[in-house]
Amino acid sequence: MISFEINKIACFQRVSLPPATANCYSQDMEDVTTYPWLALRGRKFYLRAPVPQDIRETFGKAEITKSLRTSDRKEAIARLWKEAAIVQATFESHRRALARLHQPPLAELTDAQIKAIGDAYYANLLEEDESVRLEGFEGRDFDEDAGWLDVLDGVNRQEFARGQLSVFMTDEAEDALASDPFNLRLADNSPSWPKLIRAIYAATIEAAKARRLRNAGDVIETPKPPSTPAAASSKPTLDEAKDFYIKEKITGNEFARRKRVVRIDAMMKNIEKALGTIPALPDWTVDDAYKVRDYLLTKPKANGKSTLSPASVRRGLNDIKGVFSLYKQKKMRALENPFSGLDLPAALREAMSDMEARHPLPEDVVEATRTLILERSGPDLKLIWRLLQGTGCRLGEVTGLRVTDVEVTGGTPHLKLIPHEMRRLKNASSRRNVPLVGDALEAAKDALRRAGSSAYLFPRYATAAGPNSASQSLMKWLRQVSSDPLHTVHSLRHNMADWCDLAGVNPNEKAAILGHMKPGASEKHYGSEAVRLIQTAKAMDMVRRMLAEASLKAAM
Repeated sequence: MISFEINKIACFQRVSLPPATANCYSQDMEDVTTYPWLALRGRKFYLRAPVPQDIRETFGKAEITKSLRTSDRKEAIARLWKEAAIVQATFESHRRALARLHQPPLAELTDAQIKAIGDAYYANLLEEDESVRLEGFEGRDFDEDAGWLDVLDGVNRQEFARGQLSVFMTDEAEDALASDPFNLRLADNSPSWPKLIRAIYAATIEAAKARRLRNAGDVIETPKPPSTPAAASSKPTLDEAKDFYIKEKITGNEFARRKRVVRIDAMMKNIEKALGTIPALPDWTVDDAYKVRDYLLTKPKANGKSTLSPASVRRGLNDIKGVFSLYKQKKMRALENPFSGLDLPAALREAMSDMEARHPLPEDVVEATRTLILERSGPDLKLIWRLLQGTGCRLGEVTGLRVTDVEVTGGTPHLKLIPHEMRRLKNASSRRNVPLVGDALEAAKDALRRAGSSAYLFPRYATAAGPNSASQSLMKWLRQVSSDPLHTVHSLRHNMADWCDLAGVNPNEKAAILGHMKPGASEKHYGSEAVRLIQTAKAMDMVRRMLAEASLKAAM
């Protein structure tokens, strides 16, 4: 039952009777003398219901007013409960209609859906007919109604027999489709439209038969509206949301796109294994999301030797969270995202924080690995390692360099890191100019000479799979020096961060070098790209001098 006592807000006139009158009803109404939706106009009681703020703009009015057809307060209150429930149902129906507008239309209806809609339409016609009879044909003429019934039935039968679809019946089909409990939208070009409209014709013809029997005095029961399978099947699915996400959000070269799609498809399979049946989008609960997370945390890797890493689990959860978020934003505003706020258990988060902590390579590891690579690896890998060590760039930023991205002349030699068709950048902050000094500058010059007429500095690694290939090759040499799992090629970025700190580099310039500065902050700090490059070049030279003074000149 709807409680009207919880909304005692003065957004319309309330009724307060004199104490003597109110006391007459104190036992029945528990001394309640005011009702938010009850109003007195003259000597008649009315229901006055303000339209909720979330639907007021589209509802078309700010308030619903309805006469309770009585001047007796006790009777008015009794009627108020019934009428208020109808009004609340109207508000909820409007909300569902708004939500439906944000859902993609169905391509087709199932036979079961079409039958259910036709049966509901038939039941509604007989219910309307029964209401007329209950009111004794008030304001209407029985014989005239019967005559019109025959005329309209003849027209409907003629159109039905010839496969004609009138505008009226088309409108009726649209209304039936959008009504409760179906609340469906069908694509304009759907092949289901003729079938649905003919189902409405059939229901109308059958209802006319029943009305004639009623006119003859036969007892024809009004059927209850049928339960429908349409509601479940009409709801958008996670698979639909996934396809929409892939279409709208997955970018990059073919390899990068395929990699993301494969990862999301694998996550869908994991969800099905975790839940058995994947719920429709609106039916997802937070419990479902937790079941998926917990399944992933116990799922073994493909090799069967261990479970998925916490980072892999978090990545998968973030993928599905993004699928829900985009669908909610673009197509179904009323959708709740069950993965919103869902993270790994606290113990795993703490463990991940330890694993993700900065672990620069120790000085002896840097020197030994550098020596191995320069003595025994191929020429491209030698140059790539020198650039990584001397700039603090990410591996993918270096392997994806074009010849035009490398400036080795002028007062401030530098690498221009910008996205292009073969290499994306991690984020907006990654777009930057990185100064070249010392050994990194010499490595860049050598790389330009080796590139020759190629558009890319390292053609062999200038592919979508290039960074992975280069990483595996460099890690082969690093692992001969250190078996610490926290020592990786990426650790050189942490080395550069530490060297900047040891050299006394300004934190803003350090962030600019490493690609950590927020978009817009660099302009605020430096004023222009040219000034920023000069300042970061000075900072990088401070690092070079510091390392030289510490007898680590070879590292630069």
